[in-house]
Amino acid sequence: MLIYNQKTEKVEELSLLKIGEQEKWFVTQKDLRINHKASLFSGALRPCYEVPAFLEYFENVCMKGYSIRYSSCALLDCFQIFIK
Repeated sequence: MLIYNQKTEKVEELSLLKIGEQEKWFVTQKDLRINHKASLFSGALRPCYEVPAFLEYFENVCMKGYSIRYSSCALLDCFQIFIK
């Protein structure tokens, strides 16, 4: 789970762990950031059919060597981009 911590103004990964009978949230990754040099591209491809400029943009992204990440779930895509 990713959360934005307003107190620290950082994105953190939390994991829920069960210890005995109790469950507790732990910060498993602190201060997650998206690298300036990206390697993943996540975007809906439907506009390619209707907007020629988007198809051209998509082709340029592919030619630059980006990997396509599309699960049709924005939350999963964002999580993957932060983790990578």
